[in-house]
Amino acid sequence: MADFTPPSWRDVGQFHFGWSAEAPAEAGAAALPDRVVKKLGGALGRARQNIATRALNDFNQEKQAARPADDDPSLAEFEAEWRFLARQKQQTLERAPSNTALHYKTGWLRDDSPLFGRIQDYLRENVRQKPCEAPRAEATRVHRARDEKRKLDAELQQLQQNGDPENKAPLLELRSRAMERVINEGASMFSSRRTEPPRSGPFRVTRIKVILHDTLWRSYRERREEIRGELNANADLRADLGEALRKISWTYRNAQLPVIDNGSGEVYLLHGTTEFVARMIASGNFRPDYGAKKAESSYSDPKFGALGQGTYFSDSFAKVMTYTSCPRCSDHRCACGVDRSVILSRVVLGRPTLARTHDSQRGNDVETLKQYRHSVYGLGFKFGHLTVFGSNEFLIKDARQAYPELVVYWQWTDNW
Repeated sequence: MADFTPPSWRDVGQFHFGWSAEAPAEAGAAALPDRVVKKLGGALGRARQNIATRALNDFNQEKQAARPADDDPSLAEFEAEWRFLARQKQQTLERAPSNTALHYKTGWLRDDSPLFGRIQDYLRENVRQKPCEAPRAEATRVHRARDEKRKLDAELQQLQQNGDPENKAPLLELRSRAMERVINEGASMFSSRRTEPPRSGPFRVTRIKVILHDTLWRSYRERREEIRGELNANADLRADLGEALRKISWTYRNAQLPVIDNGSGEVYLLHGTTEFVARMIASGNFRPDYGAKKAESSYSDPKFGALGQGTYFSDSFAKVMTYTSCPRCSDHRCACGVDRSVILSRVVLGRPTLARTHDSQRGNDVETLKQYRHSVYGLGFKFGHLTVFGSNEFLIKDARQAYPELVVYWQWTDNW
């Protein structure tokens, strides 16, 4: 069994303690009461009070930047969403003094270390083996792009009317044009406005952060051994797990990745996200129950994603690349030189349920999983038994079955 970290930290160049006031994010309100910050100050000391204050300020700035115009139809929905986020952030900060889940260690891998090199080589070969191009004018991406462009254009109009002392307009225009390019993927093939969908390509890993979170690690290890014991006690279940793992045609597999342990179905999988969300996951773990329903016109009753409600993972870094936009300008590929992030996570699949069609699991919430089943997966381009996904997809409904071990930061390059 390959065991990168923990417990081995030989390749980590430096350590620091991390404490995240954002985690585990439900986050955000108009403002948190002063008593919350004061309570933190009394319990955690001046350093942590400063962290909480900065988190609150950042949160309110983020809300203000994203707020639609007063006459925007989505304003009421926006305010309701942020009130919900605010309640959670308040609860998170108030319970921080007694919540050890907010206290964890991080360290950066040296870029000349063997582990850094192995991870970069694995991700690069992963992309070379199976390049990926996002579906043209994919409904979910286009829907989000239209919503985002409407908000950006409303903010630009407001700046034109009220002035722009902080010179925000140029960046907002960049983001608006990026959204327009997504929308124009659906233009006629004869139109000059037609754009190409995102595709994978050459990149380099710039940094790798290691997460050492004792609470999350103990919880993950206990759940892994619980699943292993359950499978070992029943030969049929154990054989079914082996058969499921054999069915998976991994995007790329070497001696150490992605499979770690066949006995429990433990693997390394990828979860693309922003740096902000990565910090929240590192401190409070994934939240499968946050999976939202998708209001798609093809369904009379809105459903979840293709595998149901939960936390999604992929073994294809090429696919992650096509869904990761620039944190600064929101474009798929740009010259901003800003790091993008992906979490390389340990995941215990256990005995998974196979999603045989793209719709067979959509209606299942986070509580819906048959006895002796531990996860859900869909196989990329598997025509037998009607299983058809663009690439392998995996889903867990129990957060204890994932440990966010490594946060990998990367940038586009012109060539390999």
